[in-house]
Amino acid sequence: MVAGHPAWPSGDESPGPEPMKEILNSSPYARLLGIEVTHLGGGRARGVMPMSESCTSYPKRGQVHGGAILSLADHLLGAAAGAAIAPQGQGGDLLRLVALECDLSFVSMPRA
Repeated sequence: MVAGHPAWPSGDESPGPEPMKEILNSSPYARLLGIEVTHLGGGRARGVMPMSESCTSYPKRGQVHGGAILSLADHLLGAAAGAAIAPQGQGGDLLRLVALECDLSFVSMPRA
């Protein structure tokens, strides 16, 4: 997917925050959920995901599916980790990052 991506530089150069956001935002799964990385840098990431009916468990109750929230968190955690690595000149490792474990506990029912 990324090998021929126009935002990805050759070699191990860091692509920088804006090209990295473009790469992350072009992920088919992120696009499916409407996830957009809005800020990236300094080992931090911020993003948005619209709460559409397709992200709900029970649309009439407005209950957001926990998997959708976890997908947003996972995508932004990967983006933040990539942003922390890239300034060290290891931007090529951005797409090799894999979460070893990801756990999210809800204290109440998530709502849109």
